[in-house]
Amino acid sequence: MLGISLTGRWSRVALLLLLLTGAVQGGAPPTNLTINSNSVRENEVAGTIVGILKATDPDAGDTHTFSLVAGAGDDDNALFASSADTLCTAAVLDYATKSRFSVQLRAEDSDGGSFERLLSVRVTRPSVVVVGQGNPGLPGRSEGCSSVN
Repeated sequence: MLGISLTGRWSRVALLLLLLTGAVQGGAPPTNLTINSNSVRENEVAGTIVGILKATDPDAGDTHTFSLVAGAGDDDNALFASSADTLCTAAVLDYATKSRFSVQLRAEDSDGGSFERLLSVRVTRPSVVVVGQGNPGLPGRSEGCSSVN
């Protein structure tokens, strides 16, 4: 720990300058938690990846662990799991039953600081391909939707 005594009216400015220049390291908690994707297709097996979690932390070099935690909005935590930096499903999700889920996540840094955030996960229906005339991408058909008999 850095042994500095700051007094007087400039103490806050001096401390801010020390923090900004890196003279005081460590101890600042994460300031945000994000996910690169918040949707998953319906009827996928348990263990399907929803997205990769990332923490924003003012302390360069801090490592982070992620976990589902109890709190406001944790209604659907039991249907998901976190592993390392990944949010996965822990059950098969059905769009017709529910299409939006709510999870409460925590990012904890190597200094013990943490940040919690409520995230929404959407369940999507897979694209439906109508087999028949004019569907692009069907084997043996190259005309797409341009010709209809």
